[in-house]
Amino acid sequence: MPYHEIAEEARKRYDCFAKAYRAIDASSTDQELRSHYGKIITVLCRSFSRPITVLDLGCGTGRYFHCLDNVQKLIGIDTSSEMLKEARQPIHQERLNIPHTELICGDFSAQAFPAQSFDLIYSIGVLGEYAPLDKTICQKLNTWLKPRGKLFFSVVDAASKPPTQSLKWRIAEGLYPVLPPGWKSKIRQERLWRSLYLTETQLKEILKAGDLPDVTINRFGVEGDGGWVGAHFDCSSTKPVASNQQTLQYSAS
Repeated sequence: MPYHEIAEEARKRYDCFAKAYRAIDASSTDQELRSHYGKIITVLCRSFSRPITVLDLGCGTGRYFHCLDNVQKLIGIDTSSEMLKEARQPIHQERLNIPHTELICGDFSAQAFPAQSFDLIYSIGVLGEYAPLDKTICQKLNTWLKPRGKLFFSVVDAASKPPTQSLKWRIAEGLYPVLPPGWKSKIRQERLWRSLYLTETQLKEILKAGDLPDVTINRFGVEGDGGWVGAHFDCSSTKPVASNQQTLQYSAS
């Protein structure tokens, strides 16, 4: 499926879910997951010795904006206008100290940021989950990074078991031909999202093809709300000043 069609499916999902998603930001739901990624983002920001320019790719409601530090400019992009409305008043807004913030509504794969625009690009719960990760996307992200810039993103391990693998859901899929249109749409979306998950081997092949240098992959196991059990691959990379070589590292936790 083309990038823009996948982005449109994500937009429809999150336009309807935006207010509920924002409510989750302030709840205890998935707190372990959010704490894990919040700490990583803060550490990455503080690793720079100067104020930086940051891209939050698939920023949603601005869930991680309050984790940013040492940032002079933040650009958040998301396909859902309703999610971006919530991002204008994100969780812990009082902690923000960012001189310039810009929110862009659109498909990130269609964006044309100038080369070397960002010191840090991060994307949590988007790539390999609600948007594809492939060679072209990797190359685009690497192009947007400044030399010594840092990239961090998560990808869902294909071995994960979402609630949609429950007996109830399998029965619904079996009844697909006779289901109401609303249920059919929901099932089509969930099938699409599951198809974007990656195995470790697939992920490594994509990163290698995408010319991302010095990629470190850590497997983070998590149990989410609603019966989701599985893991994310946390991927991090620093862009060298000049390099023709690439290495891959992997560790499981």
